[in-house]
Amino acid sequence: MCACITLIFWQTTEKTPTAYLSAVKGDAVWVENEGAKSIASLPSSTDPAWIQAHLSPMWANVGVKDTLVQRWPVKSNIHWKYRGETYAYVREPTEAKGQQHLILGKEVKYRDKEWLKSWQKATWYFLKKPSAYWLGELKPYLPQQYYFLDEQPAIVL
Repeated sequence: MCACITLIFWQTTEKTPTAYLSAVKGDAVWVENEGAKSIASLPSSTDPAWIQAHLSPMWANVGVKDTLVQRWPVKSNIHWKYRGETYAYVREPTEAKGQQHLILGKEVKYRDKEWLKSWQKATWYFLKKPSAYWLGELKPYLPQQYYFLDEQPAIVL
């Protein structure tokens, strides 16, 4: 006598909102999923093939059916809120205004470091890891938490 059990797997949409922060070629990638909807903020130079190869599988895996892709402005700083916390994608030096998260663009030059003092209570995300020399120069300004996004796939926020 043989008993056969068939397991049926069907996809269920994730109910908990989730955001992912990553980097592609030194630019920020921000993806926000909520239920069957997702918004992806990408660099203006992102190729549709990259979206198909990197984001579409994730969307399919979590049950996203409705997507919106928006492009970052090319040079300006951007601020937004997610789950009550404020994020800043900074490409030009600027003083902190209460943001809890600082995303440092590849365009940021660290010669004038004084503006970074105002960000010491924020969590920093480097899109491109500074050289050993510049890390040494930045050491007095670094907060308790900082990440190098070019050394890991993505951070779940």
